[in-house]
Amino acid sequence: MTYDLIIRDFFEHFDEGCPYHCSSMLELQEAINKADPSILRSDADWFRTWSTSGKRKKETTSNEYVHPWYLKTERLLY
Repeated sequence: MTYDLIIRDFFEHFDEGCPYHCSSMLELQEAINKADPSILRSDADWFRTWSTSGKRKKETTSNEYVHPWYLKTERLLY
């Protein structure tokens, strides 16, 4: 039996220390890139919506807004 998966569930339960979780995210990224590489671009509609989150807003010393996504210097997924 198969059923539809809800991507939010994976983010809620993601463990960056689990090699299976990290590996599965790489597989998902490869599948998305194969289906439509434009989905994982910074100009994608979903990313613009996601990055306008005000509750995580941080300002730099020059008072310009920088989303936390860009503040993270080391990422597990490349």
